[in-house]
Amino acid sequence: MGNLGMQVDGNVYDLFGKRANQVVQNVFDTSGSYLDSTDRLGTELQLRYMQTLWDINEVAARRLRQELRASAKRMLWVGKPSMDDLIRLAYEAANKRQIQYADETKYGHFVDKQEDWQNQLAKELAELAAFAVPN
Repeated sequence: MGNLGMQVDGNVYDLFGKRANQVVQNVFDTSGSYLDSTDRLGTELQLRYMQTLWDINEVAARRLRQELRASAKRMLWVGKPSMDDLIRLAYEAANKRQIQYADETKYGHFVDKQEDWQNQLAKELAELAAFAVPN
């Protein structure tokens, strides 16, 4: 497994330009990551589980990009909400959702619940496509 998170590279002025969606990145830290490949089915479950965690984080990152862009003028003129506050809230929401996912699917082992999560996340990612990082 590995560590997931969000990385911010930019400031409020970047939210007005072409790189607005690139200010927030969904990241996977591979240092210390591992995959137990001794069992083919177990490997498949681990990969699906990690992909779903990534998708949860990507939904949170896209929502954060959406919120940051919507709040950019207020942040610049009034100073509120602060970028730090919005980032913290997004990070907390992603963590809570990851815990909920792990609990409901027993870490991806309940296949029917896993499929429900994958379908819901695919729908959310499609709805937030405008806030994806361009390739």
